[in-house]
Amino acid sequence: MTNALIPFNFGDNLIRSTVIEGKPWFVAKDIADALGYNNTSKAVNTHCKRVETCPTEMGGQVRHVQIIPNGDVYRLISRSKLPSAEQFEGWLFDEMLPELFRTGSYSVKGQQHKQHLEDQKNLHRNIDLAHKLTERIRREPNEELRHSLYAQLQVVHEAMGIAAPSLDAIGTRLHTNPTVDIDSFWEALDYFQANEIAYNHYDETDRLAINVPEIQRLAKKHGIPLPAPSQLRRGFKTNARHRLIGYTTVHSRILGRSVKCWTFSLEE
Repeated sequence: MTNALIPFNFGDNLIRSTVIEGKPWFVAKDIADALGYNNTSKAVNTHCKRVETCPTEMGGQVRHVQIIPNGDVYRLISRSKLPSAEQFEGWLFDEMLPELFRTGSYSVKGQQHKQHLEDQKNLHRNIDLAHKLTERIRREPNEELRHSLYAQLQVVHEAMGIAAPSLDAIGTRLHTNPTVDIDSFWEALDYFQANEIAYNHYDETDRLAINVPEIQRLAKKHGIPLPAPSQLRRGFKTNARHRLIGYTTVHSRILGRSVKCWTFSLEE
């Protein structure tokens, strides 16, 4: 059996309440939110002594929310640092509760309208979140992370009351690194090699170490056009001429000091 939650408003805060065996109970999170607690779960667990779970129907499904009695509401009020805590106490016990027991509602028509708007707002928020999670799943190449994101997507779909599409149905849209044309760069190196112009900062013959600012200086000096540095960096990662080892610090045989270089293997 589920308990109906009656919505009320304290300013912009939604306060949901129910009556069990003639006594009022309140949704714990609503009270903690209204009293300005940043971590509502911690506040409830720390200060409340009689937290119960209440089954209630939301969006056609049975949900379980934590509820607290008057005594725990007092405890949260007394420990709140919000200036309006005293005002909240007066509203709750002097205005809302008497009205609740007298009529069974507190401006319920207006509250129901606001609850409807809140439900619509939550629905749109969940739809937006579902779209974002779906797109992240499509773009995520790591299978473990895809499953983690999919678990989050299932929770969002459950909140909306609809089944999530299968992981296979979502598919993939992996990022790829398109090949960037840097042939002019390799042609410049061939020119330097043919004219015995030092450009390899590495000592050994099985590796090639390129310092981009230095290679640009040499190219400019000899009137050779080169791609922009950003295009070179992208091209280094996708080039088919030499295998990229990485972007590392080497002791330059040209400059006689440590410099950052893009390093390639010259082995066949």
